[in-house]
Amino acid sequence: MISPFDQITIPAEIKTTGFCVKLIEYRKLRGLTQTGLARCLEGTSRTSITNWEKGTSIPSLKSFVKLCRTLDITPNEFLGFEDRGEE
Repeated sequence: MISPFDQITIPAEIKTTGFCVKLIEYRKLRGLTQTGLARCLEGTSRTSITNWEKGTSIPSLKSFVKLCRTLDITPNEFLGFEDRGEE
């Protein structure tokens, strides 16, 4: 069965908002190498992490959610959106 997450990708415009820079920053803050992060994200290769950081590709929504969980940050925080639930 195909999950709706498998069919949705994050828009390429996200790259211009600093996605690549934030990924590198959060990964390093957690003390992870690209290889270490890939190991935490089962089914994701180090090459994928490299491509995300270089901006040559972006993760699927499903991978992005896993990435945020691994880096202990909400998707809204990662993307720079305010969390409206804390008003």
